[in-house]
Amino acid sequence: MQSPHDKLFQFAFRMARHAVTWVHSMCPVAMQAGIDWRKLQPAGERIPGGGLRAHFADAIFRAPYLNGEGEVWFVIEHKSYPDPGVHWQLLQYVVHLRRGLERKPADQPHAPRSQDFVGMVLHHGDTAFAATAGLLTSKLDRVMARHQPRQRLLVDDLTKQDENALRARHLTPLATMVLLSLQTLPHLPPEQVCRAIESWADLMIEVDQDQDGPVGSDAIDAIGYYALAVTEVAAAELSRLFAHILDRPDTTIMSTLEHTFQKGKAEGQAEGQAAGQAAGQAEGQAKTILRMLELRFGAVAEDVRQTVLKGSTEQLDKWTDRVLAVSRPEDLVAD
Repeated sequence: MQSPHDKLFQFAFRMARHAVTWVHSMCPVAMQAGIDWRKLQPAGERIPGGGLRAHFADAIFRAPYLNGEGEVWFVIEHKSYPDPGVHWQLLQYVVHLRRGLERKPADQPHAPRSQDFVGMVLHHGDTAFAATAGLLTSKLDRVMARHQPRQRLLVDDLTKQDENALRARHLTPLATMVLLSLQTLPHLPPEQVCRAIESWADLMIEVDQDQDGPVGSDAIDAIGYYALAVTEVAAAELSRLFAHILDRPDTTIMSTLEHTFQKGKAEGQAEGQAAGQAAGQAEGQAKTILRMLELRFGAVAEDVRQTVLKGSTEQLDKWTDRVLAVSRPEDLVAD
């Protein structure tokens, strides 16, 4: 289920015209000079995995090199909390992407001669980005870390930047507005929310008047929804502020904000119910497998029981097919 942070991030940064300004601002100068940024395009978030499993990145973009000898893929993750596993997550995505490209069909003879991959993280939250926090606790840990496979990341840590720094990056108005919202709004008391948004009035007007997509009113709705979702500001107060900044009747904005927020809450509840139903079905399937093992073999060892109870949907399906064929419970979960 998507968080409000994820929804706002993906609203803006799945579109190339907004993403390209942010990605460009994150790259070293030499990388900036070698890429044809005009041809940056989304590559889809679906990443083929092992077997039938698919992984989903927050965003993936690709662009050719100016010399025509290859292309670069930007694999992007958004994090609103410290995640020590983000390096491994992006490394896994890159490995699966490269395997998928190596299996390209023969009817695509003009594929680029080489592909390079850049992992990028947009981080905001209560603490600064520290993907290895708590892991390197001894001298041996630090020595071993130098020999582990790593995906070196470009990290945009919003906890270390202020508004002036974000505005100076020359992003699209929507991209700047989204970064400011992610950076600031979740940490403000209600009485300061409107004050912060009012200081972004110039950006809001530009976002509202942008004709190239997304529709300005949709972008304003997305920002309003985020403010309502992560703060305690009253919808009526927020709508009056938006009406003042955008010179529109506040009744129209109020109606739109409330509708957007209530729709988002309903969608979130539906997603939560679906996730709960799926979890319930998986638990029931796991218990059925354990009951069948007990009927065949008697008591089941606790480690086997816990493995079955924690099994993924794919594993549970596989174990259901095998449960009557194994010679002992341990063989069922041995991969």
